[in-house]
Amino acid sequence: MIATPSTALVDPDDGSIDTLSRYDAITMSRRSSNASYASSEETESASLVLENDHAKFNPKCVFEAEAWGEGVAGVGDEISNLLKNIVGSGGLSIPGGIATFANAPSALIPSIAIIWIMGVANAYSFSLIGRICAITKSHTYSMAWERTVGRRYGRKYQLFVDIIIFGKAILGTWSFSIIIASTCTPLCRYAVDTSNHGSEFQSPAAVLVAITVFVLLPLCLSQRLASLSIFSAIGTLGTTVTIVSMVIRYFDRSYEEGGQFYDDMSLEQRPSFGVDKGAKAFVTSLKSLTLVSILTTGYVAHYNAPKYYYELKDHTTGRFNLVVVVGFSFAAITYTVVSTLGFLTFGQNSMGFILDNYSYRDPLITVARFGVAVSVIFAYPLLFHGGRDGLVALLSNLSAAATYDSVVDSSSRRTGHLTQWESNIVTVLLLSTVTALAIYVNDLTFVLSFSGATMSSLIIYIFPPFMFSALVKNCCCYVNEDTDRELKLGHAMMVTGAILGAGGCYVSIERAFF
Repeated sequence: MIATPSTALVDPDDGSIDTLSRYDAITMSRRSSNASYASSEETESASLVLENDHAKFNPKCVFEAEAWGEGVAGVGDEISNLLKNIVGSGGLSIPGGIATFANAPSALIPSIAIIWIMGVANAYSFSLIGRICAITKSHTYSMAWERTVGRRYGRKYQLFVDIIIFGKAILGTWSFSIIIASTCTPLCRYAVDTSNHGSEFQSPAAVLVAITVFVLLPLCLSQRLASLSIFSAIGTLGTTVTIVSMVIRYFDRSYEEGGQFYDDMSLEQRPSFGVDKGAKAFVTSLKSLTLVSILTTGYVAHYNAPKYYYELKDHTTGRFNLVVVVGFSFAAITYTVVSTLGFLTFGQNSMGFILDNYSYRDPLITVARFGVAVSVIFAYPLLFHGGRDGLVALLSNLSAAATYDSVVDSSSRRTGHLTQWESNIVTVLLLSTVTALAIYVNDLTFVLSFSGATMSSLIIYIFPPFMFSALVKNCCCYVNEDTDRELKLGHAMMVTGAILGAGGCYVSIERAFF
């Protein structure tokens, strides 16, 4: 197949063409998997088709149609899976993000507005990646990069993307370890029902080490992970129970002074409100960038956009966009509810993981903690394997880059292969490093905001417009008004993302260490 632009990349005579059907495909003879350019017959055929659209076809736009199979997931299934991918336990850090710059309930007004604004921006970026993958026949984020930026600028940028994807996986496991400690420690206290005897064995560090050694390490050493995905349903249930519990506790006032669980909380956990840092603080305080960075992490699922596109039954850009719009809308609704309930309950003392504010004796929150803990524990090896394999591939590609500098497509990229013994050693070392980081730097707000300001900002706001720009330059010598506007929008998104990322990185480091 030759992916060719018929609306977005060329100037159609009929402006009424549906923008969701902006790309057509021209059948061509199958070429070898390493082919990067069209034959003269294919180029002539494509040029004749595009002649009426007043565009000049560039052979670099030719991509082979690999036999990846048809998608089997319906729209409803895709929306459910996307929502589970987006709305994880990280959403429970949003109230803490608001508390970094505000102490008055009025701060919720700009906070909710930014939740929806960023939801729209992230949905557009997610959709853009799907469109790029539809054109380039790319089935992974890295493959889409290779077939756009890589073909235009060479392999040097590919290594940078590999580093970012590896770094994102490591930061994700770091935050997972902190969440495991935050949820399992009060669960242990609830089981023992004591706050004094044996407390040294119930510290977050001790609990995390025990779970890492006896649960996480065996799971990460295992090579059979497919069955672990069923536990994602528990995560969805845990999120639902958490929201319901937060609603009940807000209205029954159990955590207000004189309430049932008020005396269980330390001074740092108890509700606290002021009047001097309200809605205006979002504009006047740089600390509001912490919230922006946390939301960037909260919405990120973009490295899985190719998977969602190709797993969708009868995948078209229209059906894919429907999944994206509904999925991100529900995510924004969930974040709005969680941030409102959490901040209105605890105010400026809302912690980086909002469940940390609640009593270990609260039975409703205990059920929520259990659901979140099980979900994170069994999702941990899936994310960890991605980071470990990314590290091995990165080191292998660095070695390959020292040998040659040509662009290598995903179908023929060199990948690292380890023996079982070598893989186990890497697993133990990497897991030990992440666990140590979670013990000594256990500020979840910092980890999520730093991750959002750096890795997630690149994956969401900078790389997709850069790929689209490279694709347009590769495919067409003529750009119509619609595409020109989208290119300008992409450039604006890249600049905005870079500014917010740099500012968020500075604020997160300054807040945590200075």
